[in-house]
Amino acid sequence: MSVWRMSKFTFLVALLVVVCGVVQTRADVEDAWQQYLKEYPLGIKTKAEYGKSKSNFERIHSLIEEHNADPKSTYQMGHNEFSILDVKERKKYLLNNTLAYSTKSLYEELGFETGLTAEEDDDLRNLPSSVDYRNHRCMQPVKNQGGCGSCSAFAATAVVEFAQCMKSGTPVNLSEQQIVDCDFADRRCGGGSYHEYWKSLIRAGGQAYSAGYPYVSGATKVRGPTCNKNKSKGAQLAATNPIVALQKGDVNGVMTLLARGKVVAVCVGVTDKFMNYRSGVYTTPCKGREGLHAIAAVGYGTSNGGTKYWIIRNSWGPKFGDAGYILFQRGINLCGVERDLATVNVA
Repeated sequence: MSVWRMSKFTFLVALLVVVCGVVQTRADVEDAWQQYLKEYPLGIKTKAEYGKSKSNFERIHSLIEEHNADPKSTYQMGHNEFSILDVKERKKYLLNNTLAYSTKSLYEELGFETGLTAEEDDDLRNLPSSVDYRNHRCMQPVKNQGGCGSCSAFAATAVVEFAQCMKSGTPVNLSEQQIVDCDFADRRCGGGSYHEYWKSLIRAGGQAYSAGYPYVSGATKVRGPTCNKNKSKGAQLAATNPIVALQKGDVNGVMTLLARGKVVAVCVGVTDKFMNYRSGVYTTPCKGREGLHAIAAVGYGTSNGGTKYWIIRNSWGPKFGDAGYILFQRGINLCGVERDLATVNVA
């Protein structure tokens, strides 16, 4: 066989391999898409809406495949309800502000609230190596804020629920809807700060039970028609030091509060990778313009690979991440997680 014929043959073989690879890749994506539809049915969609959802899915699927194939990755990604959403649709689940919105930390903005006492600071030497309240009797099942940017209401409520139960010994399920309805009138569906919400609970005389004031904004995507402050209350904040805000970067302070039976509200910048997190320790940095998301730190620990992490309770339902939780790198203020740190004391 001549050199020319040999080269031509080699080229054709290479081309065939590439074509087969593309066909196989398309088949794999289609298989993944059909599997996704079984778990997350789209319901009635127009042809254009279906095509848009599938296009968004393919973008995220490619991101997931590339990320999970990286042997250096400390966590895995997976599909969930966000896989078919575009950038604008994803932002509806976040706060209106971005990571670069404010130059002041929550501690600096509050001013009058205090951090840890000297006695509590002395406890640092006795901190346990890990704390995990995910299965604690005082931790309510993971909730779902739905299509409403009410994450701060859920983070604020998780903190109060845990504090109230730790004090009374009885688990309590409190109303996020009260917070959403009684928020500032110019906010359509949440979007405030947890410390603002705690102050509103003080003015309202406490937080109602969820059973008497159930959450509906996840489905309606708007706040309720009225603010009802007269429902039976399941918790009240303390008259003295109701809010405890820590200084930016006070990692040991957060660990101390957790070790002493508190849950701590935090706020992070959210990437596409965060929204499709599945397991492991999340370590992807932010660029500064990501939307913000309020969540709650409910523990801490260190992975087998030596990566320190926070155990974060999310408000996107139990299908998100690891049964509704995410392990988030600790100690480097990743995506602002150690910036706005606060908890409460209850009456």
